Amino acid sequence: MVQTTGLLRFYPAIYPQAAVGFVLRCFYMDRVEPVGLEQAIVRTVAWFSLFDYPLTGFEIWCWLYAPGQKFTLSDVEKVLAESSWLPGRVCQSDGFFVLGGRNPKDFIKLRQTKFLDAARKFKKLRQAAKFFSLFPFVRAVFACNNLSWHNTTPESDIDLFIVVSPGTIWLSRFLLVTPFRLLGRRPKQTKIDPFCFSFFTTQNNLFLEKLLLSESDPYMYYWLASLVPIFDR
Repeated sequence: MVQTTGLLRFYPAIYPQAAVGFVLRCFYMDRVEPVGLEQAIVRTVAWFSLFDYPLTGFEIWCWLYAPGQKFTLSDVEKVLAESSWLPGRVCQSDGFFVLGGRNPKDFIKLRQTKFLDAARKFKKLRQAAKFFSLFPFVRAVFACNNLSWHNTTPESDIDLFIVVSPGTIWLSRFLLVTPFRLLGRRPKQTKIDPFCFSFFTTQNNLFLEKLLLSESDPYMYYWLASLVPIFDR
């Protein structure tokens, strides 16, 4: 049985159940046979449409959800331009694509606004990275979740994925989180740019297969692929 609890756990109050269900059907149709490029494009656009995030043709190719298959940018551009199956399933305007039934223009301006907000957040995060670098056991810091996609609002968290030395995870969490708590910069303490230490792991636990919800877990696939390095040593 395909596990769907991950998507529903992460987004229960944000996205209508019908929308989540549609995206799940997109990802798990024809799971035994390899999917064609047209279906892979729909899967990819459907996933990002959950986040009101229109994609360019180049981005569709970069983030194409087609495990085990390889397609060139020319392949994707050709299908987007010539397919008779995609119209109605995928809509396009000004070079951006969204799931069928939605107007890309409604989301293009929103994406631009969110990009500028994320750029502002990244400036704050780079300043915070100077503090993180003071601790030798902090090996790497990444931006994750919506911030890594430059898809944030002022109220969105500055989400962090942090890698530390083996045996220091609880010490690291205490020393890194406490100053932000004292300064009132944690979620529920401030509505603007709260710092959320979303995920800690150690250098000897970088293989996260045990966290997969299934062999085909789109959330983990995109989450790992989108991590943005801020600091490492």
